[in-house]
Amino acid sequence: MKRCLSYAWSVLIWCSLALPQEAVITRITSLSLPVEAYYPQFSADDEKLYFTSSHFQGIWEHDLRTSTTRMLNNDPGAGYNFQISSDGLFLIYRSDNFDQPRRRSAIMAMNLQNNTRQVLQPLHTELSPPCLTEAGNLWFTVSSRLTGLTMATNRLEKITSSDDPVVFIENQKMALYVDSGKKMLDPIPGGSYYWQSISPDHNRILFTEARRGTFISDLDGTILVSLGKANAPQWSPDGRWICYMDDYDNGLFFTASDIHVVSADGKTRYAVTGTENKIEMYPSFAKTSTCKIVHTTDAGNVTIVEFHTER
Repeated sequence: MKRCLSYAWSVLIWCSLALPQEAVITRITSLSLPVEAYYPQFSADDEKLYFTSSHFQGIWEHDLRTSTTRMLNNDPGAGYNFQISSDGLFLIYRSDNFDQPRRRSAIMAMNLQNNTRQVLQPLHTELSPPCLTEAGNLWFTVSSRLTGLTMATNRLEKITSSDDPVVFIENQKMALYVDSGKKMLDPIPGGSYYWQSISPDHNRILFTEARRGTFISDLDGTILVSLGKANAPQWSPDGRWICYMDDYDNGLFFTASDIHVVSADGKTRYAVTGTENKIEMYPSFAKTSTCKIVHTTDAGNVTIVEFHTER
């Protein structure tokens, strides 16, 4: 009990030290899309956006240069944590199948140049979403066993080990896979974790605990920074900032939400949006800039915000 209380106090302390300032907005671009769009993310060159539906069914691609949009697939569950390769060639996603009493899923790869598809992992009842690392390696777990494929040579070849760590959720805990093996992490004893990700420098883990907020730990699970309430957190490409949504709900619907960024040490915080008539959610940094964010609203409208900070 005392340890849980200490974490709660740390959240309050960090929040008091990081009262949000207003970021200086330099450009706002509201996109006109033919469908409602959720969970948007940039391509590696920031020239395209990828997004899904509110229930993760299907994935779309929007070309920011030509303002054209195309549907890539309409698979159930495909939009949950889908991955785009750094060369822009492959879309990797988990496709759900409900023909059996229990949901089964497959890992799929779609070549974005010729639209061909390849099954990387056949249907299975215990299959994690895919994780694509900066080293060009694709990882996923099957019944809590790690499977890896390299995409560095534009081909999908199986690998058994790698230097880049990956983290998945298994039984509500964090399972960290490193070259030396697997470590189960429970940084906040008895915690229930989600929104986990490895930092760009491969040395830290960003995660949210269901009752106590968002944290950064080292790879051993030792808490380094408490960020307080910071939902749907995402690293900036240089690992210095984290964007997130500050959302509220009435138990059924979102009632308010704005986009913020916070420094990775938790000391500096900026409000990127502050509108009263829009519920702005699920931000993601541009891949080439720490001052450009894309986000959606509860109505499925996508906006790109460019800004700068004093830091």
